[in-house]
Amino acid sequence: MPSHIKTYDGTEDPKDHLQIFTGAARIEKWSNAECCLMFMQTLVGSARIWFNDLHARSVRSFDDLSKGFLANFSQQRRYIKDATMIFQIKQRDDESLREFIERYKKEGLTYVGADEKMRVAGFMNAITSKYLTRDFNKSLPKTLEEALERSEAHIRGEEAVDIKEQRRQRGSEQRRPEGRNPPSREKAMKFTPLTKTPKEILATEEVKQSFRPPRPLPKSKRIENSTQFCEFHEEKGHHTNDCFQLKKGLRRPLSPGSFPTW
Repeated sequence: MPSHIKTYDGTEDPKDHLQIFTGAARIEKWSNAECCLMFMQTLVGSARIWFNDLHARSVRSFDDLSKGFLANFSQQRRYIKDATMIFQIKQRDDESLREFIERYKKEGLTYVGADEKMRVAGFMNAITSKYLTRDFNKSLPKTLEEALERSEAHIRGEEAVDIKEQRRQRGSEQRRPEGRNPPSREKAMKFTPLTKTPKEILATEEVKQSFRPPRPLPKSKRIENSTQFCEFHEEKGHHTNDCFQLKKGLRRPLSPGSFPTW
């Protein structure tokens, strides 16, 4: 058996397996009977069970065997998709950017007629990272390979920030006296009370124009509270009303004679 012919267990595209086998059979110049016997040796798992269940004398030629093989495993055929459907690929809420990149590279190959610009546009449309999208809009990638390389660099940058944050937290825990919990930033600083919620205040045009873009949230925070969305950060991690950076900007610390800002 030629080494490049792999076994088939019934879970992949049967047409691919059959094409590789028939190509090798022509080179080896196998007879009709030899093709049947050699093909049987490539079947494992559910494919071997199917072959063993064939009725006696039901296969008279390799052509009969090939047709029966394709018909039985037709549900595993890889269907070619229209190029315009590439824009329906989306990064899932529970899917990391690195996981999505691997899925996009595989699924993108099944769309016939999609040129390089369409694949780049489809990838930009699919990702959920606001910061990476802004980076792409400032300088559009010319190829999908360039877009993926810049995405990998973005991932490495996020991981470096997470590692730095973890080291900082471990250092603060080691310096903390045993048996004492650190006060939260909310408790450590007393703020001027607000007359509206931070979310309501943020919705006003005056506030939107006066605030600079916030620092990105660490990846660990986004994963920890992936069901809550912050409209100030424009990403998941916590609720808008619980955003420390937003409340810090809206409210100044209490001091003698101070009054609410909002």
